[in-house]
Amino acid sequence: MGLSLRAERGIKLFFINRKLHRWFRPLSDTLKKLGYLIELSEWCERQTHAAIDAADAEFRHDKRYTLYEFLLANKGLDRPMDYLEFGVAAGNSIRWWVEHNTDTESCFVGFDTFTGLPEDWSGGFGKGAFSTGGKTPDVKDVRCTFRAGLFQETLPKFLETYQRTDKRLVLHLDADLYSATLYALAALAPYLRKGDMLFFDEFNVPLHEYRAFTDFLAAFGFKYRVLGAVNTFHAVAMQLE
Repeated sequence: MGLSLRAERGIKLFFINRKLHRWFRPLSDTLKKLGYLIELSEWCERQTHAAIDAADAEFRHDKRYTLYEFLLANKGLDRPMDYLEFGVAAGNSIRWWVEHNTDTESCFVGFDTFTGLPEDWSGGFGKGAFSTGGKTPDVKDVRCTFRAGLFQETLPKFLETYQRTDKRLVLHLDADLYSATLYALAALAPYLRKGDMLFFDEFNVPLHEYRAFTDFLAAFGFKYRVLGAVNTFHAVAMQLE
């Protein structure tokens, strides 16, 4: 056993036996966020090949539609696809895709509680944020449906009858929360194939969507390529390889 391993084990036992968590607990969340922020920043630095709005530092939510337009024009997203959106709220994103992908074989399904976030989110919003009062978006297209409730309740029921075809599968992850994002990715892992796409809407929040994505990769080993990003990697699009 090397010196470094012995030292690490000694520090660990000292920490536990001396109950040092009582002293460090107030710093725990800050240190955890800092660690993931360092990893996130390193990850962003490596994405030099992606189409990114690096020249425009202004943050605007509507930039995500520029990213959508790029994907529609350059990545074949005007053709048949199964589009599953996790975190719908008022339905702006799913409505955009329904209106711009008019292929009759495309299918759009939105998953949300529609009563707001089920827990506080470190992105700055508390439990209940983004509620629509239980109302689903008014999208008048028979190809589009909604599943109301926690993903842990609605996604398994959806997958009981879901038949994967040759259509591209597109997952739009806009649930904000680590737990919800990781659950959706893990549940759909058996259905994902090369060429499928993952969209994230708050990717650069270190302890949530970014963390969920890295844990998903560690567990399932998918390879991917970043296609584009806006708002300093706030919204990101990837393709599985």
